[in-house]
Amino acid sequence: MPSSFLLQASLWGQIFEIAVKRGVLLHLIHQKLILDNHPVLEPWQAIANAKIENELVRTLKLTDPNARAWAGTMVRHLLVLGYGLGWTAMRECLKHSPVRQAKLEAIWCPLTLPGQLSVSDEEIEKEKTARAFQAAFNLPGNPDRALVYQGQPGRADFLLWLSADEKTEGNFTSHSARFLTRKENKNKRQKFENLILCLEFSYNAPANLADFSNETPHREEINRYARYIDSRGVFSRVCAEVEGNEFLLSSKLANHLSAFSSSDKPLFKLCQASSYTERLIHLLRVRDHIKGACSARAIAVTSNGFESLAAHFMDREPEAEPRARLMKSLGEAYRNLHKLSDDAPDELQKEISLVFNKLLGSLPETFKQQAKQIKQLPDLGSDLHFLFQENVEGFYSPMQEILRADAIAAVEETEELREFFGGSPQSKFAVALDRNSQQDEQIPLRQVHAAAVVAGLNAARTGKLNVIALEGNPGIGKTTAVMDFLKQQSQGFLFLYVSPRVVINRSVTANLARESGNATGILTLTSNANLITAAPKWYEQQVEKHGWDNRRIDSGVVVDGIEELARPNCSTVFLTPEQEHEIDCNVISSTRYKRSRSERDDSVESIQRPGVLLTLAGAARRLLEVNPQV
Repeated sequence: MPSSFLLQASLWGQIFEIAVKRGVLLHLIHQKLILDNHPVLEPWQAIANAKIENELVRTLKLTDPNARAWAGTMVRHLLVLGYGLGWTAMRECLKHSPVRQAKLEAIWCPLTLPGQLSVSDEEIEKEKTARAFQAAFNLPGNPDRALVYQGQPGRADFLLWLSADEKTEGNFTSHSARFLTRKENKNKRQKFENLILCLEFSYNAPANLADFSNETPHREEINRYARYIDSRGVFSRVCAEVEGNEFLLSSKLANHLSAFSSSDKPLFKLCQASSYTERLIHLLRVRDHIKGACSARAIAVTSNGFESLAAHFMDREPEAEPRARLMKSLGEAYRNLHKLSDDAPDELQKEISLVFNKLLGSLPETFKQQAKQIKQLPDLGSDLHFLFQENVEGFYSPMQEILRADAIAAVEETEELREFFGGSPQSKFAVALDRNSQQDEQIPLRQVHAAAVVAGLNAARTGKLNVIALEGNPGIGKTTAVMDFLKQQSQGFLFLYVSPRVVINRSVTANLARESGNATGILTLTSNANLITAAPKWYEQQVEKHGWDNRRIDSGVVVDGIEELARPNCSTVFLTPEQEHEIDCNVISSTRYKRSRSERDDSVESIQRPGVLLTLAGAARRLLEVNPQV
């Protein structure tokens, strides 16, 4: 294409925005919040898909028929995907709205076709936008250009103002949006007469766009989007402890917001939406359009998921609710932002370098010297690996040795422990300690911890619920001590290990099932949601490639530890660890599928796979039935 990638990305972003707005508007019509003759719909009703496609082709200056046909498939894909996102976003917002029996007060939903605006039009467009915005929100007076300054509501992609219909009763909050102020009666529900909703859009156009002339890329894109929605969030990787009820944007982060924005800009767009939302509430209060408590929600709709922040503004300063203060701080960060020029790509690199130097200066001296090497980044596409080390004073290593007598003396001799152990706690602990250390005078802390675990397990009584809680940092030997104890048992046992970390689960079962590569005779079963989802597709591939029996498979379990184990013929496929690795590397599957509802309508629905515990329980029962020797 003759056009620059930056221009192409902007155009695709405009089409994405049009598509999402269509879905939003149609859902509002579906809910009867907007009538078909509402003025906001007039430009939208006059625009057809062909017009959008033609504007894109004209702006990109496409003349080749194949390129035009390819662009048309991408346009139609975005229009369908965006429509679904808009409908879904508005549906969920209204479902959880604290304003019940709502009516429409105002809506701001400008329509901009691909390539419609140019730099020369900006000053004229500002006055035109300000006039249209004031008309939409019933704000009399001459056009106020301040409404379209950076961070002001006239610059918003979409704004919605709903109020409680005075003709109806029962204006109570939904169960997910109740809020009680500290000074009010706790038995009284807080009423919200108004809801302000803001949507901001960002489409991160890939460098190589897929060919959407057939159905498969559509399904893959929707599945990819669904996985992002399920797994990510702009605050999902914030590992911090929060004291009190505050969570505000750091000034160091706010001053360099552009440098911390990823390609699809979820945090940046959330700050932008927060600014428009909070400033609109302030404006409507100044004009006496809103009084009392007001609920608000800012949503960033990006090509890689939604980011949302809800808050309740209580019409007092400072705002009582922490989320309202957070929204204000995000909005203020965006308004104070120095916007980088698209025509000067080096500006972003300079901003990133500035932030890096500031971060470098705040590190401890040991880390500072090591972190300087990050400046020498490798080429794009190559591996990036750094290892930082620091000697920490006063840290106890699990392999640090202590005196045997001190370890035994550290065990308390209380009545509760005497009752639990059925004798002296120190004597029981000493027996477990000497079993592994041969009465050495110096014993590593790891062995001391293991001995405490084993002593507690030895004290367990048959026919009684025994609970032993193990607490400590990763790597000190908690799980290893339990597994070593189990391996020494002469009778059968059931050991259920539950962890969200799939890699750790594999390590635990592998250590129980194998020693020096040989089976231990301990039957191990492990599974996870991803394996259960991918197992049916993998089994279908084996039927096609190797002629396996064609049967219905709905789940998968990894089995190990016993040689020549008979596999039951059931809906669960029993895998070796090597087959599990093959699935992880080569099989991408999803529980979603397309269902035809009519000649013109399809829907994406989900297959209900069995859960992990149900799968493991059923697999264990069937394995024991066909392997009575276990």
